[in-house]
Order: sequence, then structure tokens, then C-alpha cells
Amino acid sequence: SKAVSAVKFSPDGKWVASASGDKTIKLWHYEDGKLETTLEGHAQGISDLAWSSDSRYLASASDDTTAKIWDIQTGRCLKTLKGHTNYVFCVNFNPQSNLLVSG
Repeated sequence: SKAVSAVKFSPDGKWVASASGDKTIKLWHYEDGKLETTLEGHAQGISDLAWSSDSRYLASASDDTTAKIWDIQTGRCLKTLKGHTNYVFCVNFNPQSNLLVSG
């Protein structure tokens, strides 16, 4: 197993998302701490996570030079954002959650 690189509470307080060097994102129930699901799709480790303001979407930044947007209800990757030429270390939604920045 690899180290956890990011842990973020959802804005609605229902979830905790954790990202790891093992290329996965885990979604945990806040109240009981149980693992709900594991999101997979990155080719390398994940360095950062960001929740949309409505807690419906989660963005991830990865060493595979991509950022991804995930639908939390289905667990599916909605979009893979390409264009970085090196690791993506950070990601964040704007307050309205209609823009995503990454670096």
C-alpha cells in the first residue's frame, strides 16, 4: 500500500474522500467511517482532491499528468482533463463549481 496524499471533507459533511499513491480515491461515510466505494482510473498516484460546492462531484489531480472529474453518485469518471506536461499537484473548483483550476 502507498501513502495517503490528500483527505477532504465534502461540503455537505456526509463524506470524506482520500487519495493515495496507489492510484485510487476512497469515499468514506463521515458518520460511521465505513468505506463506500473506491474510484479507479488514474495511471499513477493522486496528489490532490477537490469537492464541488454541491458535493456531487470530486476532482482529482494525478502524477499521470491528468485531472479527472468524478460523479460521486455513480462512481464514474465524467471527464479526463489533459494538457499538463508534468505531474498535476493541485486542483480546485471555483465557488460556483463551474470552473476547475489545476497546477
